[in-house]
Amino acid sequence: MPTLHWIGKEKVVNHHQDVPYRVLEHQYGFDAEQGERTEPTESGNKIIHGDNLEALKSLLPGYEGKIKCIYIDPPYNTGEEGWAYNDNVNHPKIKKWLGEVVGKEGDDLSRHDKWLCMMYPRLQLLFKLLSDDGVIFISIDDYESHHLISIANEIFGIKNKIATVVWDLGTGTQAGHFVRSHEYVLVYCKNKNLVPNFKGGAGEIKHSALKKISKKNPKSDFTFPKGTRFDADSGTKLDGSWGGSEKTFLKHGEMISEDGELPDKVTLEAGWAMKSQMKEWFYGNKNETYDTKGQKLLEFYFNSSGVLTYRKEKSVINPPTVIRKLANTKSGSKELEGIIGENNFDFPKPHELIKYLIKLVTSKNDIVLDSFAGTGTTGQAVQQLNKEDGGNRNFILVEMEDYADSVTSERVKRVIKGYHFNGKVKKALKSYKINITNLKNANDLVDFYEEKRTNGEYNEVNIESDGEKINIVGVKKVSGKVNGIGGSFDFYQLGQPLFDENKLLNEDVEESRIREYVWYSETKTAFPKERAEDAHKHLLGTKDETDYYFFYEKEIITTLNHEFLATIKQKSDQYVIYADNCLLSKEFLQSRNIIFKKIPRDISRF
Repeated sequence: MPTLHWIGKEKVVNHHQDVPYRVLEHQYGFDAEQGERTEPTESGNKIIHGDNLEALKSLLPGYEGKIKCIYIDPPYNTGEEGWAYNDNVNHPKIKKWLGEVVGKEGDDLSRHDKWLCMMYPRLQLLFKLLSDDGVIFISIDDYESHHLISIANEIFGIKNKIATVVWDLGTGTQAGHFVRSHEYVLVYCKNKNLVPNFKGGAGEIKHSALKKISKKNPKSDFTFPKGTRFDADSGTKLDGSWGGSEKTFLKHGEMISEDGELPDKVTLEAGWAMKSQMKEWFYGNKNETYDTKGQKLLEFYFNSSGVLTYRKEKSVINPPTVIRKLANTKSGSKELEGIIGENNFDFPKPHELIKYLIKLVTSKNDIVLDSFAGTGTTGQAVQQLNKEDGGNRNFILVEMEDYADSVTSERVKRVIKGYHFNGKVKKALKSYKINITNLKNANDLVDFYEEKRTNGEYNEVNIESDGEKINIVGVKKVSGKVNGIGGSFDFYQLGQPLFDENKLLNEDVEESRIREYVWYSETKTAFPKERAEDAHKHLLGTKDETDYYFFYEKEIITTLNHEFLATIKQKSDQYVIYADNCLLSKEFLQSRNIIFKKIPRDISRF
């Protein structure tokens, strides 16, 4: 498979393994009843402030292979540097990281090289976090979509690319030769064989209810009752036989349309494709007629050519690769302003878009991750979907900027608890096509505008144009209260690294966090939350008939010796024991199925 190369790639391909592991430090909890509180909510919903590369690494012990849905909206790298989103790769933190990882070459990188260096290790960690049947959605536009597809193919595998979805914005901005009116959502998964087809909602199938007459499908009679729908002009009459290879023959009565219906019963002969369902629908229970796949029959009728046609519900509708009439970036801006007030964020994603994507792939107890959380739209989308279908999905949001608390978290708080809003409602008052006639009568437009502007009915009256029409629009200020939808979350800061600059254990880190890390490094599973009351103080847990012990004390040098072994009462097939030193011989360890690991030398870095 062709791969993409750029300056600095060799420095970042394996960089995710060198990212320091930092602990997550709890700052506060928040729920609908109490508001902000010091103790954790233990809800499973998390908002994390910190570098998303390091935050993703910190999530591995608890979440590797467990995230069902990832949605990210990374910088589009348009070169704009005035956005609150920092839609470029010249952000000071990114520059600092590039200097440390890529070295002096970083000074010579184009913005596309920098963007690729930034994205590659983050996608690698996201791949680790994604469940085997999980799906990742990535919003992007033309600036980096081609590069993103190349590195996503490399990391997720081209066979696991599900689609490039086009989001039709329904509006646009001038972009050179064209008006840019769409964005992309790239859709990848970890293992396409484990991802069922998406369900995009209800739909209908319309098709001929005839088959070609043959030995396997002989013709037979069927009598259609008076009032059967016949979509032909009144007075249309069919005689003898009609249709192509799937012929219909008139046996008794008249095949005639009166006001779109049969005026009397008629018997026809044909190769019927669904005769048992026809009997049930016409002469049994119309509301409980199903085909052999369990799809509900809605109607049998004759089309304008006299061909018997059926309508039935489609049990599964795969969503189209073009998303239309589903909000836009402008509606996302209005939505955010309504929740947190005036702000500096240009074109945040609307929660309806993200909710739609999440709904395609998640069940009610899945986890959703957004590591470019921005204004917290994904948190709102998850909570809103939970309210609608009674789900208990969890969200994890990561935001590196300082507004992680004041905007990202604040938005989710207000959605949970409710908020007062001040906004504007627009109403189109009159519309004039741009043509010679209306231009000659421009005074009428001006008079109408002045009347509406001065009569006090609207706070503002504006004249707008879409290039084809001139619109007079009235604007009213509105205010009110939106009720909260409930829920809770915990807010974290990215904290101390587990290892110091000398590659020793950082003694400022809580021992429980070190134990959690060591357990994960050995087993690649989340640290057990429950322990037996009489469990050994230094026992981490048991997995695959192996007991893991972490003999660590901050104030003393620990030694694996006969005295320590005497404290172990639990029998196991094998023992892995961490300590600072070991006084037991290799022969003795092997005879007792004990594996000694030296602290910190033998603690794996992942």
